[in-house]
This record gives sequence, structure tokens and C-alpha cells, in this order.
Amino acid sequence: QSTGRLRDAEGQIVKWQAWMEKNRNTVFVPKALKMLKKCGAWDAEPKFYNLSDGTWQMTHVWYRIIIGRRRDFEGWGNEYRSQKYGGQPVEIVPWDRLLEKYRDRLNRYGG
Repeated sequence: QSTGRLRDAEGQIVKWQAWMEKNRNTVFVPKALKMLKKCGAWDAEPKFYNLSDGTWQMTHVWYRIIIGRRRDFEGWGNEYRSQKYGGQPVEIVPWDRLLEKYRDRLNRYGG
């Protein structure tokens, strides 16, 4: 039941994943670390995370597709997401969810 727009978004994720894999150590990680250190969000000597499969990793990238309204997404959207992505770092969310998070943040921190 995926639409052309959803397929386009999924294709964009595939392209980003390929770019990240190719440029992770030469572009993405060094720039990300520089910015994190600059804003004081990372130690001068960052620690790497030991993953359960024995590999080392500093960053983990999640991809989020924002699509449609909740009423159009319920049912098929959740089933599609679980079948298509399983445990992969891709999330498909409706606009309503982002709006709720924004409102919660306004209520919590003022606005």
C-alpha cells in the first residue's frame, strides 16, 4: 500500500545510507565530533561504544519519514513499517505525532 511519495522517501534513505557508509569516517564522524566538542556535548577524548556483535561504533543514525496524517496511517502504516524495516533504523511517523511532540515541548518549557 505504499504510495509513490513513500517510495521516493525510502529511495532517499537508501541513498543516504550509501553516502553515510562511504563517507562515515572521512566526512560525517569528524564533522559531527567537531560540532559536539564545540558545544561541549562530547569529551575531548570520546569513548567508542562496544556493540553486542563485537564492533565499535561512535554514532548511530536513525532515519525518519514524516508522512500523512494519523487517521490515514493507522493500521496499514504500522504493519508496513514492521514488515519492511523490522529492527532497522527507519521510522515512519505521521505529522500528528510531530505536532503532539511540539505541543508537549511548549507546555513543558513554555512558549
